[in-house]
Amino acid sequence: MMDTSRRSFLGVAASISAAAMLTACAALNPNNTPQQNLSLVVSDVSAIAAAFGKALPQIQALNLNADVRTMIDASVADLQAVAKAVSMAASSTTAEQPLIQKIETDVNAIINGLAGVPLPIPLSSIIQAATVLLPIIEAAVNLAVSAPAKARAMAVPMSPDEARAILRLNG
Repeated sequence: MMDTSRRSFLGVAASISAAAMLTACAALNPNNTPQQNLSLVVSDVSAIAAAFGKALPQIQALNLNADVRTMIDASVADLQAVAKAVSMAASSTTAEQPLIQKIETDVNAIINGLAGVPLPIPLSSIIQAATVLLPIIEAAVNLAVSAPAKARAMAVPMSPDEARAILRLNG
């Protein structure tokens, strides 16, 4: 099983060149209109929220302390609510930016809460897929993508299309 701990994601950051980190932005089709990119953002965010929502029973079955479980439950619930808001605000990148920042916060809270816990395959795949798509989503709404987010995405051997397929399969 692939090591999906926070330490393994962050550990590769130093070994990734700046040029390689920019490949997340390349996943957006330069021929797309801004509206097409926003449609892709809505689709990706909805898929992430649906997959984490469906995985919630798996997360609750893990051996987590009550505080961590409560934090993850709240993050998944917020992720789903924000995904709905993203679909309603899909007319401008400016309107999407604070919502996408909240999506990143929720996904990072889930990842941090599960750090160091052995994860079943569907859940680890969902985390990896979300990790791959987050920098792409951020770039689509003109947010600066953090170096750690780029590093985590580059550490996962998965293309954006593979990530979308995994999320659709698990959502």
